[in-house]
Amino acid sequence: MTHRPKKTFPGVSPYISKGSALVLGLIFVAGGAAKVVDMTEAVRQAGGYAIVNDRTMLLFLVWALTAAEFAVGAALIIRYRVRWALAGAAAMLAVFLVALGWAWGTGVTQDCGCFGQWASRSPGQAFVEDLVLLLLLVLAWFHGDYKKSLAKLTVVIAALLLALGLPFAFGFTLDSVILPGAEGPPVEPLTILSGETVDWSASPYLVELMSTDCLHCQESVMDVNILGDSPGMPPIMALSYDSREAVALFQEKFFPEYPILRIPEDHFWRLVGAGSSPRFLLVVQGHVTHAWEERPPEAQEVLNALEARQ
Repeated sequence: MTHRPKKTFPGVSPYISKGSALVLGLIFVAGGAAKVVDMTEAVRQAGGYAIVNDRTMLLFLVWALTAAEFAVGAALIIRYRVRWALAGAAAMLAVFLVALGWAWGTGVTQDCGCFGQWASRSPGQAFVEDLVLLLLLVLAWFHGDYKKSLAKLTVVIAALLLALGLPFAFGFTLDSVILPGAEGPPVEPLTILSGETVDWSASPYLVELMSTDCLHCQESVMDVNILGDSPGMPPIMALSYDSREAVALFQEKFFPEYPILRIPEDHFWRLVGAGSSPRFLLVVQGHVTHAWEERPPEAQEVLNALEARQ
């Protein structure tokens, strides 16, 4: 087996270069793993950048990025086609830096979402960290080798396939990224902490998923009140995971004319899926049929959606 000679650079030890590649590989695998264990949250956080608005496209971009992180990270760790892997890492870092720079400059999100719920950092902090990763990438480049190995290629391909399939093992479903107008999953029985019961099959409902400290949720109360008075509108309710005290304070301050029911936090985020708060769901015969993000729908939108189901 032959391979190209390694290129060296004065002053850069091979141990520093190889160590940099290893650290970079571990970081990429960790970033991919954080997305794999909660793909829905990863899509939700990526949506917070407000760069890609199409939810289906956003899902597949995050999914592809996760697979690429795993494959590139694995290649750097086992030192397979290091220069190719570093080129892939450089391309991803360039994308990250552009997105982080946008988020940092516009303030559209306060969490970079790089490691899911494992670590919370601002876009500015993550931007600086990615610049450090670029330095590691440069150091790793000087002693990259070009050795071919079928066994190593198999490991990289396995990492890629695992990244594509493992999200389902951690409870991810395509239903969690339902688009407006698409037929969604049946609404599972919910534990209503505030004591009420809801028969999802009895009537259509317009459901708002909200948090009491969410600015958009607070601002939407008047619009939702007006929506509830529109002719032909189904009953409106809000679901929140906040404490009894927080819900009571919200009601005293903003005067919603619809009930706010408290549910467990894990139930709440399962309904929100990859969306953002507030999220409005039209539930017909126990199934989510339409979803609206960050704003209440117009009355005619709801009536059209109900008519389409008849």
